[in-house]
Amino acid sequence: MPSDELSRDIAFRSAFVLAMLGAILSAVTISYAAANLDKGLSATSAALFALTIALAVIVLLHRMLKTTARDANVINARLALRMMAALSAIVYGWAAAAMFLVYIRSGLTWRHGWQYGSLFTVIAFGLISYVRNLQHSDHPASAKKAIAASELLAAVHGTAAAAVAVWISLSGKLDTTKGDWAANHIFLASAIALAMLGGLTVLTQNVVKKRG
Repeated sequence: MPSDELSRDIAFRSAFVLAMLGAILSAVTISYAAANLDKGLSATSAALFALTIALAVIVLLHRMLKTTARDANVINARLALRMMAALSAIVYGWAAAAMFLVYIRSGLTWRHGWQYGSLFTVIAFGLISYVRNLQHSDHPASAKKAIAASELLAAVHGTAAAAVAVWISLSGKLDTTKGDWAANHIFLASAIALAMLGGLTVLTQNVVKKRG
């Protein structure tokens, strides 16, 4: 778990643990489903992960709305971004683990599985590095302009993720008979999760700015 102010925040701890448990259980179950060619179980497992992220978002949303500017533990812009980046890292980490488990260990084959798994791994570690950089108020990533740029990027990222989720749902990808059917479940759940996190980031920043 991330250190310092994040680890001391009870709401974030709850959201973090919830997301991690959901990620582990879902990745293992999807691998089992792929090994047994059980598309229904695979889709359900992916949906379970998206649900845990939704619950984590609700926990943090409640945390954000119940505090006021006078509270000592009020969420500032930097802390809010650290929370969202940490949870986004879990999403990408889950997607990477699920891809590797499905396409390396389960027996299901798709030539791009390891490529997406590797890409998601790199993104997850990049987000972890970003979370650590934001730990320091004097780091360039913590500068006001950098925070503003990150907020904009989070909004664009969330919007793109929502578009991907809609495209996968409407394109017929979920009905494919090819070996990428499990990957499509992973893509969809990840996109939904990231869209929710992007939306929460924008909402959180708006509340933070109104509080001054």
